[in-house]
Amino acid sequence: MLVAQELTNATDTAGISSLRAKYNKYYYFVLSLSKNQREAIQASTMPQAQFSELLQTISFRMGAYVNMTTNARDTIPLADYVYNRTFGMGSSNDLLLVFNKEQAKSANWLQINLAEFGLGVGRQACDLIARN
Repeated sequence: MLVAQELTNATDTAGISSLRAKYNKYYYFVLSLSKNQREAIQASTMPQAQFSELLQTISFRMGAYVNMTTNARDTIPLADYVYNRTFGMGSSNDLLLVFNKEQAKSANWLQINLAEFGLGVGRQACDLIARN
């Protein structure tokens, strides 16, 4: 998807290979937050101050709340993320999380960790990859 978005000429095989190499250095995951099949962060379901603070956090400060750990207890910080704002029209709040693949190359398993950031769900963890 990222390659297609950046690609200007669909028949440029060298360009395709170059873009694939660029984006292949990372792991990409989508974090979806929902409540009752609606976005978890909505202005209509919480006080304005709480909504504003959560929106600021999810838009600009998630690097402080999300990381990845390995079986060797190494911590891999979030390399980048994108919050897709849908203004209450989606079934969830979605974030594209990006982690450096090189930092996890020797891991047998990986886990994404999400610290409490204001939704009241506490710390969450998700095992991602089991390798042999």
